[in-house]
Amino acid sequence: MMNEQLRTAVTGPDHDALLDHAREIADHPRLEGTRSIALPSGRVAELRVGRCRREGSDAGAVFRVRLIGRAQPTPAACAAPARSSLGLVGSSPLWLRAVADSEAAFVAGTWLHLLGEADVGKRTLVEALHRAHGTGRRLEMREAPPSDSPAVTERWLYNIGELLVVPSNMLLLSDVHLLGDQLRRRLTHLLVQSHGSATAQLVMTSQPSMVSTDDELDQLCGASVEVPALRHRSGDTEHLARFFLRKYRPSGESGFLPDALTMLRRCLWPENVRQLESVVRGLARRPSGRMIHTEDLPPECRVSSNKVLTTIEALERDAILRGLMGRNSNVLRTAQDLGISRATMYREMRRYGIVPSSLT
Repeated sequence: MMNEQLRTAVTGPDHDALLDHAREIADHPRLEGTRSIALPSGRVAELRVGRCRREGSDAGAVFRVRLIGRAQPTPAACAAPARSSLGLVGSSPLWLRAVADSEAAFVAGTWLHLLGEADVGKRTLVEALHRAHGTGRRLEMREAPPSDSPAVTERWLYNIGELLVVPSNMLLLSDVHLLGDQLRRRLTHLLVQSHGSATAQLVMTSQPSMVSTDDELDQLCGASVEVPALRHRSGDTEHLARFFLRKYRPSGESGFLPDALTMLRRCLWPENVRQLESVVRGLARRPSGRMIHTEDLPPECRVSSNKVLTTIEALERDAILRGLMGRNSNVLRTAQDLGISRATMYREMRRYGIVPSSLT
C-alpha cells in the first residue's frame, strides 16, 4: 500500500524501482533503520524502515519515504550501447552515478567499498578503474579464503598484509561478506594498522543485504557505492544484449527483433549481468544469418521472479514453462502431462513467477 501523496510524487520507472527495493528490504527481517535508494530519474529516496511484529515473528514492514532532489531528463534511447567515461556499457542514471562516484573515490585515493548483488559488474568496474587510472599499478585480486582452518586464514592474512604495504598495488578484496566473524575482526585490525601509512589502493566488494550499518570493516572505507542490480538499470538490458551478441558473434550477421528485446527488458535477471551474458551466448550459437525472435529466447526469459534458483529448481521451472508453451498455456493439460495436480501446478507457477498469458 502507498499513500496518495507518494503515489503522485513517484511515477513510472521510479515507482517500480521504489517498490522493488521496498520488497527486497522487507524480505530481510534484520534490516531496519534508514537506507538511501537512488531512483532511475536521478532522485534519491530515503527509506526509514519500521518492522511490524506479531507474537514475536516478523509480520511485514512499514516505510517512511523522503524524496531528495529533482528528476533528471532521461536521455533518448539509441541503437548503439551507451558508455560511461570508463568505456562501460550502460546509460541508466543509477549505473552512471555508481560509476562516477567510484571513479571520483578512486582518483582521490580513497579506499572504496562496492556493494551490490552477485554479478552486477563490481569486478568489471574495478578493472575499468585500473585500466583508466591505475597506470604503473599492479591489480591484485583476492577472495575470501576457501576454509576457516587456522593455517589457511593465517596465510591469507599474511598475504593481504604483504600486498597492503606496497603503495603501487591496487588490492581488490572480493565478497568480504563471506568472511567469518573472527577473520573479519582480524582483517579490520590489520587494515586499521595499515591505514595511516603509505599503503595500496584498497577496494572491497560485498553484497548489501549482508552488511550492517555499524560494520567496522565498511567504515574503514572513505567511500561506499552501491552498484545497481540489472533489474534496476532501466534500458541497459538492451544495450548489454547487443554488446554481448557482438562479442560472441562479431560478424554481425544477426540481431534482435523488437519483440525479443521487449521480453529481455521485462526479465528480472536474478543472476544479473552474468545470466544475461549466458543467455546471449547461447543465442549466438544458433545458425547465423537470422534475426532473434521471441520464440528463440530460453524459458528463463519468460518468468517474473527475481529468486536465484538452484539447478534442480531451474530444471523444474523450465519443465513447467515448456509444458505450458507446448499446450498453448493450458494449465490443466500441462499439469496432467507433468503428473501433478492442478493445485500443485498453480503453486509452482506462483513460486517461479510464471504467468501463462505472457507465454502466448
